[in-house]
Order: sequence, then C-alpha cells, then structure tokens
Amino acid sequence: CDKGWHIYCLSPPLKQIPLGNWYCFNCLSSDRESFGFVPGKKYSLETFKRIADRSRRRWFGQGPVSRVQIEKKFWEIVEGSVGEVEVMYGNDLDTSLYGSGFPNETNQKPQSIDDKLWQEYSTNPWNLNNLPKLKGSMLRAVHHNITGVMVPWLYIGMLFSSFCWHFEDHCFYSMNYLH
Repeated sequence: CDKGWHIYCLSPPLKQIPLGNWYCFNCLSSDRESFGFVPGKKYSLETFKRIADRSRRRWFGQGPVSRVQIEKKFWEIVEGSVGEVEVMYGNDLDTSLYGSGFPNETNQKPQSIDDKLWQEYSTNPWNLNNLPKLKGSMLRAVHHNITGVMVPWLYIGMLFSSFCWHFEDHCFYSMNYLH
C-alpha cells in the first residue's frame, strides 16, 4: 500500500525494517488483496458436507476410493498437470462454540460414554484443549480464553484442501490434529 509506517509505531514495534515483502495489518485484513484466499459464504456443517461429497463424486465417481488414488490425483494437481482446482475449507472456528472433537473436563459427559474413558481422554496431555495449560507451558500465564491460542481453532476441509506451512502469530508453535 502507499501508507507509511514507523517501525516503532507498529504493534509490536519492529527493531528493523523486515526483509522481503511486508504487509501492514490493514492490507492483510483487506478484502482487496486476498493473498490467494478468497472469503466465501458461511455454511452449516451439513451443507458443507453435501458440497464436499459432490466434489468427491466429480473426481472419483460413486464407488469407494483409496488413499493411494486420492494422493496420486493430489500430486497431479500440485504438479499442474490437471489444471486449476478450487477447494473450500472452513477456518478459525472457535471450538468453545463448535466443539473440538476432544472431550473437555468442563463439558457434560454423555451417559453413553464410560467414566474411565471420558477421564482418560479429557485429561490426556495430547488433548488440544489441555496443551496450553500443561506444566511447563508459558501459556499458563495467560488468563483469557484467546481463540487460536488458549482455545483450539477448528478447520474443516474438503477433498484436496491443504494447509500451508507458515509462521504463527508471535512465532508460536502450532499443534494440529488431522482427522
């Protein structure tokens, strides 16, 4: 953009001018420059599933498809021999609203779930709800439920969706569970 910024006025302030391309917060959050991602419509999970299933049928038909077939087609797309492909995914869904796929100690345990199993999974250190609160985590000092940091975010992808390698905000590490 044509805006000028003092590096000491930014939040957080920068010690030096970044090498390469640097985008201000206004540019990053603008609809004009999407950096390859185009915001789409909001869908219910059921509607998104119907769209994803329809897309899968277009690529592979009605029958079962193997992981090998899917992976072969994925790499053909990446290598550019298939042409341009558009996929959709839902991002940054707050798991305190939608659930994370992991039980949370504060949630009501369903009657159908064994007490011992619920306890095992809800307290497991690999449960994404528990990671920020583990002994030794610097995030134990954070006393707010910051989504994406203290509360996991949920991403929902369709066939051929992928998630780019990237630096997290404030250079935090990232933990992901792919189902």
